[in-house]
Amino acid sequence: MIRRKKSEVLTELPDKRRVRILVGGLGRAPVGNSLRVLCEKALKKFGGSVPSALEYLRGRKNEIADCVFSAYSELAELKKETAAAIALQLLESGNPLVIFAHHKTMIKALCDALAENQVAFSSITGETKLEDRQRCVDDFQSGKIKACGVS
Repeated sequence: MIRRKKSEVLTELPDKRRVRILVGGLGRAPVGNSLRVLCEKALKKFGGSVPSALEYLRGRKNEIADCVFSAYSELAELKKETAAAIALQLLESGNPLVIFAHHKTMIKALCDALAENQVAFSSITGETKLEDRQRCVDDFQSGKIKACGVS
């Protein structure tokens, strides 16, 4: 697949319209238990010394990254229904919609909502075969489908 800049392909295209919607009222924030447990363990190991615990945690970047990813996954679970409702609302305008999501649970929830509402859609994830990706792009660009979820 060859990737080109918009300026190299079509100069008549309008500017991108990016919409960032803050989602509140989820009932609760992600718990982030694994990160809290790791921090508590570091504090306990160094007798409550915050500077020593921080130094210890700096050397455990992979564990911290895993904890943060876990919290993000939990947040995706919390906001997937709201995100699906917003996507359906945006589609009511008749304009095509590309939805970028980081988690498979979010893409699945969006696809489920689109299917329930009989909206023609496709999704492209890391598991999508190359030939299927191109078909999805072609279908979206031709107007055959109105929404595409991408992760």
